[in-house]
Amino acid sequence: MSIKRERLKVYDMTCTSCESRVERSIKKLNGVLNVKANYTRQSAIVEYDEDLCSIRKIKTSIRNAGYSTEKSNGYKIIGLLIIVTAIVLLGLNTSGFDMDSKLNNASYAVLFIVGIFTSIHCVGMCGGIMLSQSLLKESKNKFQSMQPAMLYNLGRVISYTILGGIVGAIGSVFSLSIMAKAALQIFAGIFMKIYYIVMGGFYEY
Repeated sequence: MSIKRERLKVYDMTCTSCESRVERSIKKLNGVLNVKANYTRQSAIVEYDEDLCSIRKIKTSIRNAGYSTEKSNGYKIIGLLIIVTAIVLLGLNTSGFDMDSKLNNASYAVLFIVGIFTSIHCVGMCGGIMLSQSLLKESKNKFQSMQPAMLYNLGRVISYTILGGIVGAIGSVFSLSIMAKAALQIFAGIFMKIYYIVMGGFYEY
């Protein structure tokens, strides 16, 4: 018996359920003695008998479970191309971004594209909720296990309330000029594009 211990990269894991799925898939292989996956590190430590199992079989098992052992930006590039195409189509079909006047007679395709863009906010918010609930936390009772999700939602409500009050107070005192509004919108747009690029994994800082 030749026991070997390897750390393999396992991409696309997002929560503890993914860890369990990867572990169950690898443990089905003959010769695997122990396996521990970690989604935060995007890896799995596998202890196996080299005479009965191999790295190739383990990687195949991981792929069969729906995960990847090699980092690839192919899907990300496709997603970016879809977004760019959607922006172009939206501009061509609406002659601009005056949604109130342009979407009254819009086709279903244009409405679908607009829905994709407006859903980005929901994805960002629900993504935060999902991540907060999948955080690993040692707990002795049910309350402690729910603490990450509770803190996230509490912080979200408090921050929205404070920001809304500040913006409302500023808006009641003075109004911005058209140029100032345009500058703020351009700045916000650039910031969000950079944010999406970082979150999409195209650039790490």
